[in-house]
Amino acid sequence: CQTHQWLVIGHDKYISVQTDKSQIKMFKVVKEDGDKYQFVEDSKYELTYSNGTDDAHITFCDFDHDFKNIFLVVDFCVLEKRAVSDIGTVLHSVELKEAVKGDKIRNFRLSADGRHCVLGGGLSKNYFYVIDIENEQQRKLTSNVLVDTWVPCFINGENELVAVSDKQGQVEM
Repeated sequence: CQTHQWLVIGHDKYISVQTDKSQIKMFKVVKEDGDKYQFVEDSKYELTYSNGTDDAHITFCDFDHDFKNIFLVVDFCVLEKRAVSDIGTVLHSVELKEAVKGDKIRNFRLSADGRHCVLGGGLSKNYFYVIDIENEQQRKLTSNVLVDTWVPCFINGENELVAVSDKQGQVEM
């Protein structure tokens, strides 16, 4: 998961932090006297992922553009969509055809409208996924050129074109 992300809920500013391999906490930015600010943990937005084993893992996470939903890739093989207002409830779930590799590199991107996402396979994985979140449909695309698939993105945030690269600097669209 990206280690932290800034977001706005209502009119309040928050920072989202993955504090453990299976936990995300949110801290509200609170203004004190003068120009001082502090972070206050807001437990109503705490997310603890569990799969019933000790191996539960949030691989990647992201928020849609208006911060109404959080999207998770868990256990390297399941995409989940949850409403931030009811963070404990899974709205949509898609089990990937094959697991991806986790990394510190941002390998998960949402389209601008939040309806689709693209997910790179990672090191030594020459495939990536384009997922229609609402319809819970996935397309696994395999490259004949790339050795790995990293930092995928939607061109201009739109759903039509995706670019993905490998560690050798090659890019495929």
